[in-house]
Amino acid sequence: MANGIDALDPFMTWFREDPNLDPAVEAAMLAERQDILQRTLTDDLPGEALLECLLEQGINPDHWLDVTTENLNYVIDNGIPFASNEAGILLPVH
Repeated sequence: MANGIDALDPFMTWFREDPNLDPAVEAAMLAERQDILQRTLTDDLPGEALLECLLEQGINPDHWLDVTTENLNYVIDNGIPFASNEAGILLPVH
């Protein structure tokens, strides 16, 4: 992490390891979430699309927002630079 993090990292969702979930289905759902996340952050989709997707996939949108806020605060408070911004997200320069 000394070299920084990708601009999308604080917003990411993860593969849910639930023995009741088919791993192939969960992988497809994760890919869909990440695509919608990136498109939302680059202004191709409204924020509601991401929150609806999270809810439909069994992820509490309020919890995701809280965790994302904590992640961003950690990055800011610790002066962690963004190593890449291939997503085209508008970020302040550290």
